[in-house]
Amino acid sequence: MVARFRLRVAVVVAAASAALVLSPATMPFAAGQVPGGTATPEESSDATPAYRADASLDSSVTCATARPPYRHLWSRDLGTMAGGPLTVGDRVFAVVNAAGPDALGPDLRLVGLDARTGKDLWPAKELNGTEANATYGGGLLYTQTMSGLLTAWNPMSGAVVWHTQLDQVNTHWWAYPPTWYKGVLYTQGGSTSVTTAVRATDGHVLWNTAMRDTGQTPVAVDAQGVWVAHDDITYQLLDPATGKERRHYNLPPYFDGGGNTPALAHGDLWLLGNIPIHLTDQVTAFDERTGSKLRSFPASSTPAFDAGHDYITYQGVLKALDAKTFATDWTYTSPVGHATVRLVANGYVYVEDADGLLLALDAANGRTAWSVRVAPAPNPNGAINEVPDWMFGYSVPGIGTAHGRLVVPVGGSLVGFGPAGDVKHAAPVRITAPPRPR
Repeated sequence: MVARFRLRVAVVVAAASAALVLSPATMPFAAGQVPGGTATPEESSDATPAYRADASLDSSVTCATARPPYRHLWSRDLGTMAGGPLTVGDRVFAVVNAAGPDALGPDLRLVGLDARTGKDLWPAKELNGTEANATYGGGLLYTQTMSGLLTAWNPMSGAVVWHTQLDQVNTHWWAYPPTWYKGVLYTQGGSTSVTTAVRATDGHVLWNTAMRDTGQTPVAVDAQGVWVAHDDITYQLLDPATGKERRHYNLPPYFDGGGNTPALAHGDLWLLGNIPIHLTDQVTAFDERTGSKLRSFPASSTPAFDAGHDYITYQGVLKALDAKTFATDWTYTSPVGHATVRLVANGYVYVEDADGLLLALDAANGRTAWSVRVAPAPNPNGAINEVPDWMFGYSVPGIGTAHGRLVVPVGGSLVGFGPAGDVKHAAPVRITAPPRPR
């Protein structure tokens, strides 16, 4: 594939935000803490406040307490699609498509549930548009629609805190949730492609930076800076304070990548690339400090990580690689040739297998510690689709955990699991095959 390469230097100005003032008494903050500015204790550990767990997009949860086996706590049928849940303390938040299977278009809503019971915390909030996502940070909940409407919500009451309309002239597809990091929301939109930093306390746009590639992508952030990657074709490292480019990498002559999720782990930037750029789908690790390319591995999805392992899947085979030597410590093989790691927490690797099972594998040896069927077994004579690890339908996938619980999206439902004592397997979850997004 021969593609173009263009450098854009125009700076795009986003629309001004409108802020509302809320009483600290109605918010989950310590005295003197500004909503949105500093991470609260309950979101800083044993929580999944973001897509792929946190700002590094590594799918690993710090200080998680959930441990199999589990029992089925509750199920909520919320429509035809439930996105990856955000779990903070005893609360669950998600973007869902509340439309019925025969609807002509989506009816996207933000829901807040009690993680203990599955009951509503507040009435669902309507979100305009055909795609939307959510994230959590600094004690506030945020949604972003495909058209770039960024909204902060009070997670306790569901009230709007502020709105900001992101650039609509040069960027037409804000496909991924923003990434909250130290009081700032970082987000990227595709088309002519812009990365934007927004102050999380009031919605004020801090900077816009034109990207070198056009696709849409999630943004990863750590102490090194803001990482914006379009597959493994190109990446840019931006200064978090100014948006100025610190480093740039490009794989000539390719252009117009995007969609695959980057991840930061063990001091490396991991980027997934696909055929026809490469002979096989593969993931490549780059040294964050030097930018040098370290290793590439066959991969069907962006890896997940914990302190000691890189978890890489390819054509249904999950390999647990030693984080220092890249030696394979153990493997898991899907019976139908497709599987994706959704979460790594408290010494367990949670795998969504295309055969309809959700499994918790022991991170030490790969043995199945617990499993539950969350979808019907596929027809062995029919096509079996790969389990996506990024966009599907109207939102992004994922599994949430906090306070010893798991929250799993299953078609249009969210299902809560909790500690099961000495029960080996969770009670069966009654699930029908979800309809295809229209």
